[in-house]
Amino acid sequence: MFFFHLFGGGVQAALSNIQLEDLNYADVNNNEAIQVLPIPTRIHEIIFPTLGFPSLVFPGDTFSIILQLSDEQAKVLQENINKIYPVIALSPYIGHGVSRGIPTGLESYYRNYNDFEEHQATGAKPFVPYFRTNPLKPRKMQQEMFAQWEYYRLSDHKLFLTVRLPKEVSSHLYRVHDLEVRIFIGDQQVIHDIQRHSVGVLEKKETFRFVHLADPQINNLGFQFYGNKFNRPDDLNTQEFALEQAVKELNFLRPDFGVMSGDLVEGGNNYYNSGSMGAFFAGMEMIFEPYNDNSHYYLEKSSYWNEYQSIVQFLRELSFPTFNAVGNHDGYAAYVKQNEVRTLPQLSLTKSRVGVDSEPILYDGKHFWRKMIGPRYYSFDFGPWHFVAMDTFDHYRFYRIHYSNFGANNGGWISEEQMEWLKSDLEAARQSGKKIILFGHHDPRGGVHGMFFDDETRRYPRRTLLRLGDELWYQYKQYQEDMLYAGQEWAGVKAQGDTEGIIDPTYDSAKELLKLISEYPVTHVFLGHVHAGYEDEVKMNGRVVRFIHTTALSAQPTSVRNTEDYHQKTGEGEAKPAHWGYRMFEIDLDGNLREFSDLELGKLRISVGIDSTYRSQLGGIISPKRPLPTWLPYSDVIHRVAKEKALPFLFSHGDPIISFYALLNPNLKDKLRPLLLLPLPTLWDQTQRDTISDAFSHLYFSVLDEVGKDELAKKILIYNGNAVSVNGILEFPIRYEMGKEVMLSTYSSEWNLVESHVINSQTYKTQEGRWGSMGLELPAQNSVSHYVTISLAN
Repeated sequence: MFFFHLFGGGVQAALSNIQLEDLNYADVNNNEAIQVLPIPTRIHEIIFPTLGFPSLVFPGDTFSIILQLSDEQAKVLQENINKIYPVIALSPYIGHGVSRGIPTGLESYYRNYNDFEEHQATGAKPFVPYFRTNPLKPRKMQQEMFAQWEYYRLSDHKLFLTVRLPKEVSSHLYRVHDLEVRIFIGDQQVIHDIQRHSVGVLEKKETFRFVHLADPQINNLGFQFYGNKFNRPDDLNTQEFALEQAVKELNFLRPDFGVMSGDLVEGGNNYYNSGSMGAFFAGMEMIFEPYNDNSHYYLEKSSYWNEYQSIVQFLRELSFPTFNAVGNHDGYAAYVKQNEVRTLPQLSLTKSRVGVDSEPILYDGKHFWRKMIGPRYYSFDFGPWHFVAMDTFDHYRFYRIHYSNFGANNGGWISEEQMEWLKSDLEAARQSGKKIILFGHHDPRGGVHGMFFDDETRRYPRRTLLRLGDELWYQYKQYQEDMLYAGQEWAGVKAQGDTEGIIDPTYDSAKELLKLISEYPVTHVFLGHVHAGYEDEVKMNGRVVRFIHTTALSAQPTSVRNTEDYHQKTGEGEAKPAHWGYRMFEIDLDGNLREFSDLELGKLRISVGIDSTYRSQLGGIISPKRPLPTWLPYSDVIHRVAKEKALPFLFSHGDPIISFYALLNPNLKDKLRPLLLLPLPTLWDQTQRDTISDAFSHLYFSVLDEVGKDELAKKILIYNGNAVSVNGILEFPIRYEMGKEVMLSTYSSEWNLVESHVINSQTYKTQEGRWGSMGLELPAQNSVSHYVTISLAN
């Protein structure tokens, strides 16, 4: 257990009283060195703050940095303890990197270390990232500022720093920053490290906003096959488009920080989850052609390295820091013996959860987590609040093994060690008078009101993994008998394969965790896992505790029935449709927390100019991934054209925004109006198609010039289709100063002008050029949709 209080006195930081899982969590000898598959390591010297456990700091306040040191580094610093001089820099994006080599085993995927950091497929061995940042887009904002070091301490191969942020910080720098640490002995630089996206600089104010996210599960392909079963806009027909949309929405809403309840990645396998094999794990081929004793499982083709690299890129696209908790998909593992049919039965339960094991490890998702995201569990104070991130998939490694994304166990568990850590942490929080917020992946109640609800039938025993064909048959049978089998919430006390009595049969982690929640001042528990959004107010020890589940951000979502009996006939009971989304909350320094809004992904649209590269590159002009702009006015026309297979004749120029602005042109509206009167399912004849296609073609270049490219926008379009009003900050690169010529026009779905007025805006200069920023409040949809067009003067 490790507590880290700020050194040096002075003003208390926004984030304080840091507690980590273990100061050696990111040690090479506990991660990369003990597994066969390579890890795209991103946590080197800086072990706090990190991408997954960031720091929050106000201007003029102090914050803490912890570095882990090699033997050589520790020796040099110890010998020159009075000559150490740290240089600490922060920037929304640090344009240079650290002089390192590409991690061993991944050299063929990247041309150089910068391409590795940006996850650009430039090496000799091709691959497709699951989330692609556009290399042609302008870089992120670069504006460097320096923090002044006040105190340092060297202890046990760790360097502890306390540094102070400048008192004066420009408003556009209230966002997440990269952190760069250089340690000098005289003129000699002995340590240089950068931890991307790890420090959130906050404005001092009374109320703060945070977003709760869950289950992006990058590389999850299920919704592409079952997507018609949940509510989503037609143009978000791939996970990649959904995540790009999430970036746009969340960066507009601009929370101060985010909390992510696990399943950041899928834990897939390139052999089983690609090509003709499909997203269903190619199970049928394995079932009907059983493996023989010489068969190989191809587990070395795990896509964890690509998934973790891709989710890092997604998180780095957000303008705010996120605190992340481990989910079951983040922590699957495989032993070397598991990769062969003949050696699989030789595996037995060991006492290892993470790190060193008596059995050779092929890979462990938690090693990727600890070297790319941060510690598995941790806590911190933020004003009167104490936040605790839990690892609720804290099984022995033996019970976390899987084939691709099919594991014997996916329910929650917390080890005795973590439970003791948690108890001590909660006691310290109670002694300091804090209100406690827990966040993790699984619900310890074992089942929940709205999905399923009882104490035992959803508590599955911890299973051992069968041969591949047998495992698939077993899971298929269980799912046929009870479709909720795949939604295991929390593991039971019973466990298979424990021949040496390693597991304490009297220890029930669900009951122990619920006991702690009832005994300590826990007010909220934020959860994921079931890919559905709902909440319960539970009376515990005379208090009300809110258990809040947020739906999946971009994995296959689930509908929720508001009844205790899930097994009733279809159609009975009130239901919440399945959808992607996230929840916004507000907290203040007086100890109040309220939900700001529960938003559905795709209902808030921000288009800055014409997205000339990203969507057209990924979706193509005419392809199954074609993004249909059904959120725009005239969506009935678009639906009709798509249904009648005339889409290519109308929208053949790439970006849907071109089609949108073309539809506003009076000439084109006159040509479309007679067609709207035709009864369905009458197909447009070739003459009618040619008329529309020619009209679009003539308007194409004029629309392109009127709207501008994404990097030099002349017009910005915003749409709010939510049932609640939203407010946020729109930020974009701009060539000229913004002044009174910046116009905002609000229209209804009939495209009748409602109002037009000048809005407040600002322009600021950075190292890479001008940026524009404006605050907007968008009314709720109510009975009509609202569209806002912002015109920027050159």
